[in-house]
Amino acid sequence: MSEARPKTMFKALAGALIAAALVVTPLVTVSASAKDSAPVSLEGQTGVMKPWTQETNHVEYWERVYPGATCVKGESSLGKVTVSETGKSVTLDAPPAGQQWTALIIKAGNVWNDVVDSPKTGVAYASPVNNGGQQAVVSHWIACAGPATTVVQPPKPEPVSTDKVVTTFACGADRTITTTTTTADWVWDAASLKWVLGAPVSGEPVITHQPLTPTEVESCTSETPPPTVTVTYGKWTDAKWACGDTTVTQTRVVTTTTTPSEGAPTTTAKTETRTRDLTQEEVGACALVPGEVPVVDPKGTPTSSAIPTPAAAPAATGDLATTGGTGVSPIVVVSGAAALAAGIAIVAIAGYRRRRAGTE
Repeated sequence: MSEARPKTMFKALAGALIAAALVVTPLVTVSASAKDSAPVSLEGQTGVMKPWTQETNHVEYWERVYPGATCVKGESSLGKVTVSETGKSVTLDAPPAGQQWTALIIKAGNVWNDVVDSPKTGVAYASPVNNGGQQAVVSHWIACAGPATTVVQPPKPEPVSTDKVVTTFACGADRTITTTTTTADWVWDAASLKWVLGAPVSGEPVITHQPLTPTEVESCTSETPPPTVTVTYGKWTDAKWACGDTTVTQTRVVTTTTTPSEGAPTTTAKTETRTRDLTQEEVGACALVPGEVPVVDPKGTPTSSAIPTPAAAPAATGDLATTGGTGVSPIVVVSGAAALAAGIAIVAIAGYRRRRAGTE
């Protein structure tokens, strides 16, 4: 074998090693950049961040993901869709009659889709982050709706009532107590699928009579008639409670106004406190995402102090189909190939040097 041929082989293997290194380096750099620059917070709520691919741009893809649903892209034929002025969140209005929202897919940048299952109306959902880790402006959205399923209504809460009690004195007769109750009943909202508080309605005044006390009878002998006393009982309001609690503290304000026959009225207020058991619906509403810190406001709505953070950005766009269905990162595949090429090159170079040493 001539000396030129081994030299040619050496150059080819060395070139393959350098090329493999050049392929791996930018991929690792891109992945680290997207992973390490995740935003602190996002405008709007998030669903599940799923890798973006060319295929996920099409409604047909999502109609296969959500069988029985009809999806539209960038139009409002299934209901009103609003993109915020900043372009970083999307809000759905009520779906058409007889249908319910199945999914909302928000695309921005070329790394993620924010996929929201069973999105709620009137809630702003966030656009995903771009390759630099910053929340991107929405490029398009896809909304999917399907036939509405039968929803089992939770037990209707007790109506919220407030009482106003007015007490007047009639010397030589009795004390008259007039009680007016204002009640706000709960109404089922088909759009949000929950009970909402309706408009308050005042009932007919209830009038009762009581005999005057000795002190009141004595006051009737004076020239100054007894004052009129009005007591207003506010509604009971829940304090905040955390998931895991079984009871909640309630408070209400009782306001007493004393109006003399002459002079200005005086008003005093005191706060009353009591404890009630949480309902099964309230306890069951605490199925939040693990890791969040659930705090429930006085309306019984679970919230969280945690801000959902997207997972690390993929090194290259694609889903399981593009990686052979195994979920193995393309970086791992390329890195393995580069390592193999490097090993082959090193062995070949060592063999070449041994052969050359033997011929000299």
